[in-house]
Amino acid sequence: MGPTAGNGSDDACLGEWRGRGKTIRIHRDAKFDLMVDMGPGVPPLILEATTEGASWPRKWAVKRRCDKPSANQTIVYIFELASAESKVMLVKKPAGDGVVEFERLGSPMQEAQGKDASAEPAACASTPPRQAPAEAVGSAAAAAAAAVPEAD
Repeated sequence: MGPTAGNGSDDACLGEWRGRGKTIRIHRDAKFDLMVDMGPGVPPLILEATTEGASWPRKWAVKRRCDKPSANQTIVYIFELASAESKVMLVKKPAGDGVVEFERLGSPMQEAQGKDASAEPAACASTPPRQAPAEAVGSAAAAAAAAVPEAD
C-alpha cells in the first residue's frame, strides 16, 4: 500500500508512545509516509496499514525502510489500535504471542493536526503580516495593560 496522506484512520497512530522504558515516535515524512523512530541505533522503519478502509481496530505492519521497496520486505512488528482515540497501542512481533502495551503521550488530535515537532511550518497566504518591532512592543504593552484590573 502506498502513502495515505491525510487519512484520518492512519493519522490516529501519530505521536509518541511509551512502554517498558522505551519511546516510539510515529510521524509523517516529506513524502507523507508513516515513519517509526525507535531511537538511536535502530534503522529507519516505515508503517504500512494492513487494515482496509477506515475500520477499527486498525493494524499496521512495521518494516525496514529500503531504497528499493519489495513485496518481500520483512515485517518487524505489528502495531494495533482499538480506536482512533486509543491511549494504548499494542506492539507485537509478527511471530509469537508476546504483546507490549505502549501508552500515548499527549493528545491524538494534536498529532493528527500536525503538531509534529520535526515538521517545518508551512507558508500560508492567510498568515497576517509581521508587525514592526515598535508596533509589536506597543501592541503587547496595550494588551498587558488591558488585562490588568485597575486598583480601587
